[in-house]
Amino acid sequence: PKMAQNQGRKQIVAFNPCQLIKLNKGTFFKFECLDSYEIGTTRTQLLVGTSEGVLLRYEITPQQNPDQPFHAQTLDTIPSFSKKAITQICVVEKFSCIVSLSDSYLSIHELPTFRILHSQIPKTKGCHLFAVDRSRKTLFISVAIKKKLAIYEFTEDKQLREKKDWSIKESPKTMIWCGQNICIGEKREYFLINSETGVITEIFRSGDNPIAISIPSDSNLSSKDASFNKDQILLTGEDKQGFFLGLDAKPTKKSGQHLFWSEVPIALAFSPPYVIALLTSKRIEVRPVFSKNKDNLQSIILQQPKFISSKTHTFVGSSDQIWKLTPNEILYQIDQLIKEQFFEEAQILCESLTEGKAEKLQKTIIAHANYQFNQGNYKAALEMFYNADEDPLRVIALYPGFLPANLTLKYPQPIDNDYRPDRVIDNKTVSYQELKNYLSVVRNKYSTKEAYPSAAEYADVTNLSEIIDTSILRALILVAPHLVPNFVKLPNCLHIKESTRLLKEEKKYKELATLLKSKSLYKDALETLEQFGQDPETREAAIMETIDLLRELPWANNKGLISRYADWILKAAKETGLKIFTERSAEDAIPSEEVHRYIKESEPSLLIPYLEHQIKHDKNPEIHNALIMAYHEQFETLKANKIPFEEKRNKLLAFLEESQYYQADRVLSLFPTDDLFRERAILLGRNGDHEQALSIYVQKLKKPELAIEYCQKVHNESERNKDVYIDLLRVFLSPNSINGQEHAIDLLKRFSSQIDVIKVISLLPGEMEVQKLYPYIQLVFQENYNKMRTSQIRKNLLKLEYLQVNEQVMNARSRVVTIEETQLCQVCKKRLTVNVAFACYPNGVVVHYKCCKDPKVCPVTGTRFSEPSSIETP
Repeated sequence: PKMAQNQGRKQIVAFNPCQLIKLNKGTFFKFECLDSYEIGTTRTQLLVGTSEGVLLRYEITPQQNPDQPFHAQTLDTIPSFSKKAITQICVVEKFSCIVSLSDSYLSIHELPTFRILHSQIPKTKGCHLFAVDRSRKTLFISVAIKKKLAIYEFTEDKQLREKKDWSIKESPKTMIWCGQNICIGEKREYFLINSETGVITEIFRSGDNPIAISIPSDSNLSSKDASFNKDQILLTGEDKQGFFLGLDAKPTKKSGQHLFWSEVPIALAFSPPYVIALLTSKRIEVRPVFSKNKDNLQSIILQQPKFISSKTHTFVGSSDQIWKLTPNEILYQIDQLIKEQFFEEAQILCESLTEGKAEKLQKTIIAHANYQFNQGNYKAALEMFYNADEDPLRVIALYPGFLPANLTLKYPQPIDNDYRPDRVIDNKTVSYQELKNYLSVVRNKYSTKEAYPSAAEYADVTNLSEIIDTSILRALILVAPHLVPNFVKLPNCLHIKESTRLLKEEKKYKELATLLKSKSLYKDALETLEQFGQDPETREAAIMETIDLLRELPWANNKGLISRYADWILKAAKETGLKIFTERSAEDAIPSEEVHRYIKESEPSLLIPYLEHQIKHDKNPEIHNALIMAYHEQFETLKANKIPFEEKRNKLLAFLEESQYYQADRVLSLFPTDDLFRERAILLGRNGDHEQALSIYVQKLKKPELAIEYCQKVHNESERNKDVYIDLLRVFLSPNSINGQEHAIDLLKRFSSQIDVIKVISLLPGEMEVQKLYPYIQLVFQENYNKMRTSQIRKNLLKLEYLQVNEQVMNARSRVVTIEETQLCQVCKKRLTVNVAFACYPNGVVVHYKCCKDPKVCPVTGTRFSEPSSIETP
C-alpha cells in the first residue's frame, strides 16, 4: 500500500494500512465479504466469506514488528458454511449469531459454534441485501427481495418470525435501520419506510451508487458539534457529497458542512472521528465527520479494494487481500493535524485523550489562534486565545512594541508554517481594536485591584496588570481615542511613566491630567498641564483642565499647590481663572479674606472682578469694604491717567446704595470733602449723619430733588428716621442754601403729613412772611381737622357696634331651653345630660354639640337658618 500524493492538498497520516492476509496464486476461492468481533478486551477475530461458500476465521494479534505490526492467524476453515458464494456477512455479538447472505438466501448461524440455526430461509429466496437492528431486546432483520421488503424478528430463544413485508418501487442498493424506520437507497432516491406501518417518507435523490451508513452518537464529537449528541446517518448524493441526517431524515448540519469526495464512493465505513471511503479509482479517502474543510485528510492506495468493515477495528478487503487500517497514536495525529493546519480536527481528537487532555487541547487551540492571527483573522484569533486561557503576555507579544523590552526574549513570536520574521500587521485598525476587546475582558481576570504607581521604567516592568492596562491604553490611542478619557477615569493599573509618554505624544493633556489625578499625583498633573499651556494649540484646553483640577483639590491640604499653579492661570486666563476660587463646592469654599490677599499680591487687576462676584453671596463686611476700597483705588488711577471713569463710578454708587454689609465709618475717610460728593453723601447717610448727607445734595451738588429722594427712602426705612424731613428743612433754611426758603416751603407743602408741625414752627426764621406759609398752614389745619372728624366717626361707629352686641347678648340670655331627663339627641339618639354641651337650633331642635356639624343647617329637618344655632355648656 502507498500513501497517495495529491498536489495542492495537505495530507496527514491518520491510518497506517497493514496487510494481514494474501491468498496464494491458484487458490480456488476469492474473498467476497468480511466482518469482525471482539472476544473480551484483547482478542479480535475476523470472519471472511469467500466466493466458494467457504468461511474463514482468523485471529488478529499484534506483534513487535514495525513493518508488520499485526498478524492474522488462521483458526478455522469452514467449507460447509454455504454452498454458494457468501456475498454479505454480519456478526451480531449481542445475540450470539451470524447473519449471512448466500445463493440469494438468508441464513443464521450460532456464534461461536457456527451451528446452523436457520439455513436458507425459504421465504427469503431472491434476497440480495439485508440489514440488522441491534438496538432492541430482540434482533430485527430487514431483507430486500427484489421489489419487496420483509421484516424478521430473531428472538432470545433463537426463533425467527416474519413480522411484516412491504412492496417498494425498485430493488434497494443500500439499506440501514434508523430506529423503527429503515432508510433505503434505490437507483434514483432515498426514502424512509416505517417498519411497523409501511409509511414511506421521501428524502432526496440519490446517485447511481447510493450508500448509507450509521453514525452513532459520540460524546467526543458532540463536544465540538452538537449534532453528534444523537444517532444519525450518512448518505451519498449525486455530486460526490455526503449528507448527514437524523433518524427522522432531517438534516443535522447546515449547508456547506457536508462531506466531499474526489470521486463517487463505492463503500463507506465510520471509524470515529473519520469516514473512510473506497473509491472507484482503487483509492481510500479519509475525512473527518466534523470538518468544514473540503480537502481530503488522507489518501491511501491499495490493490483493488472492494469492501470495508469497521467496528472496533477497521478492515479493508479485495478479492485476494485483507488489510487492517490502524490509526496512529492520537498525539501523533494531533501533531500532524496541527502541522498541516487541520486545527478543528486536531481539537476533536484531543477530546478522545485520557491523559493530558486539557493541556493538549489548550496547545492546539493556541496553535490555531496563532495561525488565524497570521492570516489576519484577528477577532477569531483573540477569541481562541481567551478560550484557551493563553498567557496574555504571549498575546501582547504578537504586537510589536507593546511588550516591555525585558520580556521580548522570554515571549518570542510563535513560528509556524506561515510565520514571517518581518511580519507586519496588515489591518492595524481591526487588529488593535480586537486586542483592546480581548484585553478588556482579560483584565477582569488578572487586574482586580488598582496598583500603586510603579517607579520602574516600562522596559523593566514585569507586573501583568500594568502591562495589560498600558497595552489597552496604547490600543485605544491608536483606534479609539474617544474612549481614552473614560478608561483613564476607571480604576486601573496603568504604568505612569509609559502612559505619560504615550499621552504626551498624542497631546492628550486632559486625559493625562485625569490619569495623574486619579493616582493622586496632583503636582505631576499640574506640571504637565502647565507645559501644555505653553503651546498655543493646546493652551486654552490646558487652562480649562488646570482650572478644573485646582477647583477639585481640597484647599486645606493643598494651599501651596493651588497658589503655585493658580498664578499662571490668573495671568493667562484672567477672569476665567477666578473659577479656581469662586466655583468650588460649599464644603471646600476658601475663606474670602485669603483669596483677597492672594489675588491682591498675585494679579491685582482681578481683585475687583473677584470681589464683585463674592459680594453676591458673601456677607463678610471686610469683603464689602475691600470692594469699595478697590473701586476708590481704581478711580484714583484713572483720574491720574485722565481716563473717564463715569461708568465704573455708577457701579460703585449702585453698590453703595444696595449693599447692607459694608462699614461706612471704615471707608468714609477714603472719600474727600472736595470730590466724589454723592459717594460721601451715601456713606454719611449709611452712618446716620443725615443732615450732612443732605447738605451735600443741596449745597454741594445743588440738587434738591436728590435730597428729597433721599428723605423719602430713609423715612420709609425706619421709625428712627422720621425726622429726616426736619433735617432737610434745617438745611434748606441754612444761610448756605440757595433759594432755601422756596425749597423749604415746597417741602412743607409736599410732605406736610410726615413733618411734625411743632418742630417746623420752631425752625422757621422770624423774618419769614406768614403769607408764604399760608398754603402750608392751611394744609396742616385741614389734615388735622380731617383726622379729628375721622376719629369722631370711628368713635360713634364703635359705640353703635357695642350697643348692638349687648342687645344680642341680652336676647340670647333671655331664651330658655328645657331639657327633660329622658330627652334624646335627635341625631345620635343618646340621652342629653346636664353636664354635656349641646346645641339648640332656631326651630327648637336640640342635639349634642358634637352632633352639630353645621350651625346654620338643622341636622334633622335640613332647614337652613340665617342665624346659627346657640351653643350651651353645662
